[in-house]
Amino acid sequence: MIGPTGNVGAAAASPTPPTPRPPPAQCWLGRPPPPPRPAAASWSPSGCCGWPAPARSRPRTQTANQLRDLLVTAPDTLRAQLYPLPTAKRVAQLAAQHPGHGADPAVATRRALWYLARRYQTFTAELDALNADLAALTRRAAPRLLARYGVGVETAGSLLVTAGDNPDRLGSDAALAALCGASPVEASSGKTVRHRLNRGGDRQANNALWVIALTRLRDDPRTLVYAERRTKQGKTTKEIMRCLKRSIARELFPLLKADLHDACQLSLTQELRSVALVPARPRDEAAVLSARVIGSTPAKLRG
Repeated sequence: MIGPTGNVGAAAASPTPPTPRPPPAQCWLGRPPPPPRPAAASWSPSGCCGWPAPARSRPRTQTANQLRDLLVTAPDTLRAQLYPLPTAKRVAQLAAQHPGHGADPAVATRRALWYLARRYQTFTAELDALNADLAALTRRAAPRLLARYGVGVETAGSLLVTAGDNPDRLGSDAALAALCGASPVEASSGKTVRHRLNRGGDRQANNALWVIALTRLRDDPRTLVYAERRTKQGKTTKEIMRCLKRSIARELFPLLKADLHDACQLSLTQELRSVALVPARPRDEAAVLSARVIGSTPAKLRG
């Protein structure tokens, strides 16, 4: 019999059945996949605003770049009038008046610039609202961290989110330094004994420690004396920054752990208060919910 491909016996030959693949739960070396890591919002109130500052401002920056690039190809009169201005004044001038409708290239260009300026103002309002929420939540969740010199809202929020994502790993200040990528890595060779920078860990938390160290290097007397002493010992700038980040992690560890404990207790209190405000809930169901909330809190943070 001639099959559809022209080969004798091709129609009679049965295709080889594909090898069945195991279900996804058995593909990971014969073991079930690891459970997902808890979200940062479960352990710190600032987790809901744990969006890094560059990511929050990126849409506004892209809009400003589009507006500038459009001005490069705009008519000469419009470009000479708006291009030398800073971004804020340029946006305010463009958004102040609607250019109207028309097919003229100058009017169409001004209309496109007007839309971009309005979009820039919208992103600015959203960014201000997000920053205000982050500042309020961080001040509420990390008063001890913010009391330290050089620690601001952004850096405290980054450390809170990183530590809140990994509460079971905060056994010591060395564990926090390793989690933030600030622990020393052995790089000795022969008679040379030295350590290098750690490229691992959470890079946002590492950047927070770097910002704190850089702020203290600017006008903190203790840090300036330490940097001068280390420079006389032959340490490079990178090595001094590595030592400073490790020292800052050691200093902030007990404060961070205490703030996380208080934030977890505050979240637990609010959850139990919401249970008490529902009179129609049966007593046994309320008890189950309370046990669930208490059981979901790590033992290290419950104290």
